[in-house]
Order: sequence, then C-alpha cells, then structure tokens
Amino acid sequence: MGKIYETDRLKGACIRAANFKQYGYKILESILKQNLDQQDHDQEQNCLPVHDNLRGANYYH
Repeated sequence: MGKIYETDRLKGACIRAANFKQYGYKILESILKQNLDQQDHDQEQNCLPVHDNLRGANYYH
C-alpha cells in the first residue's frame, strides 16, 4: 500500500483502525479507499439528539 498511498495517509488509517481495535490489510484498504483517514475525528463521535423521551443519566440516580 506504500506505493499507492502517502505515508501520512497510511499512518492516519492505522490510527483509525487501532481506535476501533481492527487490524489487518482489508480494514486499512477500506479506510483508505473511503478516505476515512482524512475525516476529522470529532465527526466520528455522534451525540444523541435532544428529545423529550430521552431521560439521560441523571434520571437513574
């Protein structure tokens, strides 16, 4: 893959794969093909929307 992708992209893909505890050629290839290594890591963290039916952690304490 080093002949196809730049070193920075490979490092980013490895970091992303390690964050998800996924190791192997196929996962790295998938990350690189979908340009997921270039996404901002803040975009990955999805928060639940505010909704009247969601009680939250304070409800259970």
